[in-house]
Amino acid sequence: MNNILKTLEEKANQTIGLILEEEEKGLLSLKEDFKEKSTKKEAKEKDALEKSLQKELFALTQQLSFKYNLGIGAKKAEGLKEAYQKAQEKLIILPEEEMENLLKRLIQPLLGKEGSIIAGKKTAPLLKKVIKSEKIKIEDSLKEEGFVFQGEIAEIDLRFSSITAELKEKIEPALAKIIYA
Repeated sequence: MNNILKTLEEKANQTIGLILEEEEKGLLSLKEDFKEKSTKKEAKEKDALEKSLQKELFALTQQLSFKYNLGIGAKKAEGLKEAYQKAQEKLIILPEEEMENLLKRLIQPLLGKEGSIIAGKKTAPLLKKVIKSEKIKIEDSLKEEGFVFQGEIAEIDLRFSSITAELKEKIEPALAKIIYA
């Protein structure tokens, strides 16, 4: 009788072991599927966020350039260079309310994300005022104004110098056609 019980116990332990192995394989497979889908989703979110930010930056810098009449056209190439420099300077000296509105628009696609922001001395306190999320930590150690968002899947550079450089890269060919025509 003891031998029968012992044999049944061994078979039960073997069966339990096989079931646990199968379960573990299934869990590993599910984890791999989840990781793969998650990575694809993060890549899509990153692309969508970058496109959204690019559109927003272009619209904002275009509005600012018209608002502050950057005087493009006088000495052509030198005029273009000066215009971008002025645009960057205008961004830096915006009144607090306008700066806050600009930052709200720039930060909007990042809300709900986890990460950290390294910002300029003037930008950091305004960002702290605008961002109510504890998911985003803000430091004021950037040597220039604007900010850099560092998330899990992407780093997004929104320093004012980068914004104007990106604007320049996007619209300079069209401006050159107009100015040099």
